Amino acid sequence: MKSPLGQWTKIRPSNPRAIGVCDYSGMFCAHRDLVKQMEYRGNGLVWTGFWVNKKFADKPNIQMLAPIMMPDPIPVYAPRPDTAVDPTPPPPNGVYPQNPAPPSGEPYPSEGVYQESDFY
Repeated sequence: MKSPLGQWTKIRPSNPRAIGVCDYSGMFCAHRDLVKQMEYRGNGLVWTGFWVNKKFADKPNIQMLAPIMMPDPIPVYAPRPDTAVDPTPPPPNGVYPQNPAPPSGEPYPSEGVYQESDFY
C-alpha cells in the first residue's frame, strides 16, 4: 500500500520527524529536506519566500543580476581636431570659433541651444 504522504516522505514509528509541504510541487516531504528558494535580484541573491524540497529547488540564474555599468570616460580638456582625420587647416588667428554659424548663414535659434556659459 502506498503512503498517503507521497514518495518523498518516510515516517518511522520509532523515530517520527516533522513533515512539510513543498511550495513548488505541493507534495509532502520531510521538513529537514525543505530549503529556501534563492534567486538573483539586483546586486545579489535574495530569498523568494518559498520553501521547496531540495530535489525541486531551482539553481539561481546569474542573468537576473543587474548589469554593472561602467562610468563615462573622462572628457579631454581643450580638445583639438585630429589632422590625420580632418586635414582642414586651423583658422589664421589660431582660435577656433565656439559656435560657428550654420552653412546657410542663418543664426542659430535661441531656444534649445545651450551656450558654453550654461555648463559653468
